[in-house]
Amino acid sequence: MHKVGYSYDPIYLEHYAPDHPERPERLKAIMNHLEKKGVLKELVQLSSLDAKTDNLRLVHSNSLIEQIEHASSISDWIDGDTYTKPISYKAAVKAVGSCLYALDAVINGKINSAFCLVRPPGHHATPSQSMGFCLFNNLAITAAYAINNLDLERVAIIDFDVHHGN
Repeated sequence: MHKVGYSYDPIYLEHYAPDHPERPERLKAIMNHLEKKGVLKELVQLSSLDAKTDNLRLVHSNSLIEQIEHASSISDWIDGDTYTKPISYKAAVKAVGSCLYALDAVINGKINSAFCLVRPPGHHATPSQSMGFCLFNNLAITAAYAINNLDLERVAIIDFDVHHGN
């Protein structure tokens, strides 16, 4: 039987700025749909864990990590698209950690595949700059973790959102 895991934590809904296009309702709609269709009970719920700072450093500079932590403490905008609230740093660290845990669960055979329903999103941030709604680059960190810690040689990332990815 093909076991699919999913990662979700209510903390992701707390990262929110009124009138911002990337909203908690995205995750609420997905979770409601999975529940309504009876799919959620067929999935394996994965733990939501915090990433370690060393995990963030696989891709991001210390200065960016510190900038995001500070910006979250004062609810600041990083740029015109990317904001922080007091919960944002914690939610972003949990989003990264949950992606890493999902990867470990697949590699260790606990599940066959995983879907991570996390916020803030994470595939546009660069090593030294948060951008495109993303505080950290969850995907790049997970790929770097796979190569550095799980002896994988290559990782494919398929970006299928509305615009060309970073």
